[in-house]
Amino acid sequence: MRRNITLMLVISLLFLPQILFGGQTEHGKFLVLCYHAVPFRAEPDDGYSVTQKEFAVQMEYLRTHQYHPVSINDIKMARDGKKDLPENAVLLTFDDAYISYYTYVLPLLEELGYPSVLAVVGAFQESPPGDLPEPLMTWEQIKEAGRHKLVDVVSHSYDLHKSVQYNPQGNTGSAVGVRAYNPVTKAYETEEEYRSRLEADFVTQEKIFKEKLGFAPTAIVWPYGRYNSISLDVAKEHGMELTFSLDEGPADIHHLDVIRRNVVETPPVDDFLVHEQPIANFIAIVKKTPVRRPFIRAVQVDLDQVYDPDEQQMEKKLGKLIDRLFEMKINTVFLKAFAGPIGTEGIKSLYFPSSVLPMRADLFSHAAHQMMIRDIRVYAWMPALSVDLPDKELTPVSGDAASLIKEIYDDLVIHSQVQGILFQDDDFTENIGEIPVTAKQPARDRTGGLEVLAQGARKYRPGILFARNINSGALEDPKAEERFEHDYKRFLDNYDLVVVTADPQKDRIMRPSEWLKKLVKKARAAKGADRTIFKIQAYDLNKKDWIDDEAMIEELRDILSAGGRHIAYFPDDLWNDKPALNKIKLEMSTKTNPFLP
Repeated sequence: MRRNITLMLVISLLFLPQILFGGQTEHGKFLVLCYHAVPFRAEPDDGYSVTQKEFAVQMEYLRTHQYHPVSINDIKMARDGKKDLPENAVLLTFDDAYISYYTYVLPLLEELGYPSVLAVVGAFQESPPGDLPEPLMTWEQIKEAGRHKLVDVVSHSYDLHKSVQYNPQGNTGSAVGVRAYNPVTKAYETEEEYRSRLEADFVTQEKIFKEKLGFAPTAIVWPYGRYNSISLDVAKEHGMELTFSLDEGPADIHHLDVIRRNVVETPPVDDFLVHEQPIANFIAIVKKTPVRRPFIRAVQVDLDQVYDPDEQQMEKKLGKLIDRLFEMKINTVFLKAFAGPIGTEGIKSLYFPSSVLPMRADLFSHAAHQMMIRDIRVYAWMPALSVDLPDKELTPVSGDAASLIKEIYDDLVIHSQVQGILFQDDDFTENIGEIPVTAKQPARDRTGGLEVLAQGARKYRPGILFARNINSGALEDPKAEERFEHDYKRFLDNYDLVVVTADPQKDRIMRPSEWLKKLVKKARAAKGADRTIFKIQAYDLNKKDWIDDEAMIEELRDILSAGGRHIAYFPDDLWNDKPALNKIKLEMSTKTNPFLP
């Protein structure tokens, strides 16, 4: 297997900008790089494969720029205080056990003295998928590689590296990341069934590792990087000392239960870096170059306009909505997850399965999936607290009420792959179902109870984000906090994003342009503009009519010209083309907008 490999000299490195060099990893932090196949030549559309030439260039960069590859044992010893990690520590991991690891990668790394981690999918060895970029290693080759002192062979699951159906419409998701839906019984997995499925996989993988390799794995690389609190519990019960995700950024020796990894990809062929500086993409990863939060162009969408008792008609309506959003080229949707209007009563039914409230239609997860596969980030739009719970004897300070509301939010994230939740502002928080508060708590502190809901959601979706809607009055006049029960600065501290409803028509603002710019100025002064979305209204509630498209566009431009980064609007009427798609897309499109921050 061993063969002499001469490292390629990297002349291109000499021509890179000096700003890409320098810097050190913080104490106790290390960088994990995730590779897949490393073939001699990769297909143009295979972004996950890195060619052997590119890989050699990348390893030479690490060698010549004071990066120090370490092993799993080095990391565990650092965690236990038995040794320090070197500066700029890097852990190299390779998923799926492709043949190129055996024939090319391992000999090269041995020549450099670099440790590496090989993650093996047990079922792939028994029955390889037909769409792999190259053949896999055999069990004998894996066993031989594992004898090398610089190699750690770990689990990549037995048969969880696949997708499973998770809703009636047939959408599929990561086997670890979703509860499976059975189209025959028309039933979802229970938590117990889900846990049992994971446990069975760990047992099978441990058995085959012992049989083929002579040892049981003590670390797992989560397939597709998906995990949750249940899968972490199962992993711990089965002896996994470390687990690896695909969450980006540096890893920490004090948090080895989920270790961040950074995928090394080949940029698209139309990316100028491929032609001008082929190593630049890799350098950006290892340098952990800070990336500014992408600008947000969002629409708040009401699923009521898609619902239809006839499932075929509902699918057609959803298709029209998806087509409209895709043509608009937005990147975010606040998608209504409940049925009916928000009025003077709490919500009564949902668009996802729940044991607490009736389900009008199992629509939300399907709609969200169809948007997300088109690179649109989806936040579930839900009322912050107001829910019409079935038991009218529950009181607003009832612990049972809080538990039931939490269960609703748990059901939401269990049955969808939603990426965030938008807590809508409630103008009627005294209704039944509010998170319990003590009699001495001021009204403006009520929403602190939303953290209970957030914690429950994170159990099933660890990376989920939270946005909070806020009335513009709380931003315009901080003294109005008592009136609106909102505090802009506190919301910035407690949520990933704050969505400011800016409605000059409703508030009868005489000079809307000046007023909008003033709101943005307030956000910038509070250092919150980077996490604030300004949401304008497309419908004039006072006049009961749609706002002129040109007036809407002017409002959006006022926000952007004042330094706002993120914009949204509501409502959207796809059946009457309000606002007009051919006009609003020029301002909302992430592709053509001339006023990008």
